[in-house]
Amino acid sequence: MTGEGRPPWRVAFIEDNDTVRAALLLALEALPGIQVVAAEAGTEGLPALMEAAPELVIVDLNLQGVRGDEVLERLAGALPRATLWLMSASRLGAPDLAWPLKEKSQLSAEIEAWRQGT
Repeated sequence: MTGEGRPPWRVAFIEDNDTVRAALLLALEALPGIQVVAAEAGTEGLPALMEAAPELVIVDLNLQGVRGDEVLERLAGALPRATLWLMSASRLGAPDLAWPLKEKSQLSAEIEAWRQGT
């Protein structure tokens, strides 16, 4: 249980770059009351994410072989209660997307704001 009297928030993310994934994992695990599940590939990461039943799913927009918004399209039906976000190094030049796009450098602050609003 967290200090707020509830189980930890389950946050899952998919990032195919090993270095970025490791850095994000460290940053997110440092957030109090957050349990993190990380996956390294697009469609291959889906079973682990669905099993974790996260409340928040964050997928890199530019995965190798598949775009992050395509991955979220598949997850939307399987995790109807989850909040779904895309992440990218920058919002510059991003196409119109069905899900919010968060900058990787601001992810910890975005998660804190999301958690406070839920």
